[in-house]
Amino acid sequence: MHACTEGEANNLGIFFNEFFAMIHEWSKDEVWASQCEGYAGFSRTVGSSNQSIKLSEFCRITLMIQKTFTQNLSRCLELDCVVQSPLRAQCALKVLNRMLAQYPTKYKVGILVQKNLQVLVDNKSKIEQGLHSLATAIKDKLQRKLDTLPDKPAEEAPTAAPVLATPK
Repeated sequence: MHACTEGEANNLGIFFNEFFAMIHEWSKDEVWASQCEGYAGFSRTVGSSNQSIKLSEFCRITLMIQKTFTQNLSRCLELDCVVQSPLRAQCALKVLNRMLAQYPTKYKVGILVQKNLQVLVDNKSKIEQGLHSLATAIKDKLQRKLDTLPDKPAEEAPTAAPVLATPK
């Protein structure tokens, strides 16, 4: 993502979309029990399937992966980086666009990316037109996804405005 062509960015987006889809599926209790638990690929030591990690450990690892991915993505989308290296930003946006179906799965992770996209949208005069359009479209798609995430905090009820007495 930091140094790739546009074609490679699209391919990386497809790869990460499938990767996050797979780890999301494995995070389900019934799938973990039937497809992962006790398999050598999830073992603590090489060649030993009887010492596999627990689902809770796997979920903690996947959250760490999402956070690390988000940090790298965010670096590419920082305004200074976008101004200095528009190709890097464009590649990061293409990767993100390709994988929005599966990433992010946590609201707190997604909101970090959303904040970076908002900075790009708000600074239209500092970035290329194509990048601004792409950032705007992805920001809107990401917002729709964030609205559907199960761990999104409940919105606070609006506070009622004080009733003013009508002058007589």
